[in-house]
Amino acid sequence: MDISHDSFMILLTVLGPIFSAWWARRLAQARLLPGEPQLPRWLGPAVKNWPLWLAIGLVCGLLLTSRSITLIESIVFFIYGIALVTLSAVDLAIRKIPNETLLLLLLGRLVELVFRFDIRQLGLSMAGLLAGYFLLAFVAGLGFPLGKGDIKLAAMIGFCLGAPGLFQSLAILGLFSAIYLLLYQLTKRDNLKLKIAMGPFLAIGMLFSYIYPLQTFFIYR
Repeated sequence: MDISHDSFMILLTVLGPIFSAWWARRLAQARLLPGEPQLPRWLGPAVKNWPLWLAIGLVCGLLLTSRSITLIESIVFFIYGIALVTLSAVDLAIRKIPNETLLLLLLGRLVELVFRFDIRQLGLSMAGLLAGYFLLAFVAGLGFPLGKGDIKLAAMIGFCLGAPGLFQSLAILGLFSAIYLLLYQLTKRDNLKLKIAMGPFLAIGMLFSYIYPLQTFFIYR
């Protein structure tokens, strides 16, 4: 690992979580309606919950440094990480995915396309955007509990990773959802809600799929 990767790991594990905690709290508070419950304690001031946010940053940092990637990929991963950690926190707290975080994902992909422009990559992004939107819109139409934010997030994941990366992320979503439902069946506890916040699972799937894209085993990326 070179010094640039070291620098981005420090930035990700220290400054990244602090910014995500601050931003998630502001976004969630702005979307609370009168009479709705207050934000959970873990989304309180970052200084009071720094072990939680530092742990999240460390996990992202370890994922970032687990394989050799370029400086541009490190920058893009950092942008994705900020957006995905923030939207996951907001989704867990109030079951909403802010559009601002989706725009940050878009920015991350545009940065990558500017510095590594490839017409094939642009084609994969557009195909992934359409696949993500229409696939989850179809699933939602069948009665599955998916919100508009989940559909837009899937579309943005498709744009950022291409259709192969989208399908890998959805597979990870399915795995975590199955584990969640299994825990629900085993515990039947009131504080384990059956309604699943899809944002965090999709976020995990996207971050993992960006670092370890399965399509590299089949096609040149």
